[in-house]
Amino acid sequence: MPSSRWLALIVCVLASSLAIAQALMPEEIQEPGPHRLQLKYFGELRAIGSTVEAHKFPFNFYFSRQLDVSEQQQAKLDQRSIRFERFQDLTVLAITGNYFAAYSADLLDKNARATKTLQDVVLPILQTSVPYFANDDTFDGFAIEVSQHIRRKVMGVPAESAENLLFFFPRDAAQHMAAAKTPETMQGALLESKVFFDAEPFNLWVNGGRPSDLPETYANARPWSQSLAPARAPEAPPQPTVSKKLISPVPPRILTPKVLDDLKAEYADDVKRLEHDLADQVHFASYVPTQFIGFHEGAYLQLSMVFEPKVRDDASRYKLAALSFDDQVSHLIRPALAHFQGANDFDGIVFSVIEKYPHQDSSVAVEYFFTLPAMRCYARYDCTGQDLLDSGFLLMNGERATLNLQTSDASVR
Repeated sequence: MPSSRWLALIVCVLASSLAIAQALMPEEIQEPGPHRLQLKYFGELRAIGSTVEAHKFPFNFYFSRQLDVSEQQQAKLDQRSIRFERFQDLTVLAITGNYFAAYSADLLDKNARATKTLQDVVLPILQTSVPYFANDDTFDGFAIEVSQHIRRKVMGVPAESAENLLFFFPRDAAQHMAAAKTPETMQGALLESKVFFDAEPFNLWVNGGRPSDLPETYANARPWSQSLAPARAPEAPPQPTVSKKLISPVPPRILTPKVLDDLKAEYADDVKRLEHDLADQVHFASYVPTQFIGFHEGAYLQLSMVFEPKVRDDASRYKLAALSFDDQVSHLIRPALAHFQGANDFDGIVFSVIEKYPHQDSSVAVEYFFTLPAMRCYARYDCTGQDLLDSGFLLMNGERATLNLQTSDASVR
């Protein structure tokens, strides 16, 4: 057999084996940044493709860079579509494919069809993909585009056509969506994401009935690169900052009394064990039960305690707060996290401390709000105590405050 025929055979064999992986070869990516990522994570992308391909979808799903084709045409097309690419100044992990579900326009409206595709197709892909990049911030998010079919009557004649859905999830929203267990959590992640229905921005609502005053499309939609850009931080004196690699912002949740009640019921046993295990370290405030509260569009577990630091009678409240953090709160981070290792349906813990002045009846109420990712960062020794404080919210007697441990603690003792 001539060498050219051998070469052609080898190329065919390699192409067929790589097609199973569903990921583009790195040399097919021309942009320098996405090319480097494709090369770096090629093994992970192939693993994602294999796992998704083995998943049992309600209808057939095929990876494909060409959308809106028949299933017969799809069988002849290149079925590799997992790749990094640039989109409006963002680097995304892009996954595109054809989903051969044919929804009835009479039975399902646009919101219902988009919700169905999100749950049946997009969510399994996210749940497979996101864990591979849990501690990586070298790209901006996940873009998943799915072509599906819709059946309707046109001038009384049944017809079937394709419609395309595009979901963009920033990295943190993708993590929350992949771990979501409730419609409220999913809706919170969607509020931080973008959905496009046939190239038009679309407000997808999955948390119960769609509000009557919610428009289908959000007006004056900005490009992803603008709408996802972080807000400019106000000018302030230099202070310790937290690496974005270590601490991720928490997307807003839709909190209702029922959500907090459900969390209370779900974690009732964990809370009891926590209180029992910390009983010899903490003087819990018996008049304030350990409970879930809403704060800043997040759900926090509130631990209320009393602390009597040994300081001079003229110590400032900042000195009291610094000492209570050093001697009390910081020592509770790891024990508290141990009781909620797999928790992802609430946002963090607030340590509410009543700090009593020695030899006086006066006291200061200090509340330390920390997110679970920030606490885990501190527990791994990747963040300092100052990093943890800077990442959260500190309230003194109900008012927002900042605390610098180095200056506040300098003359505490």
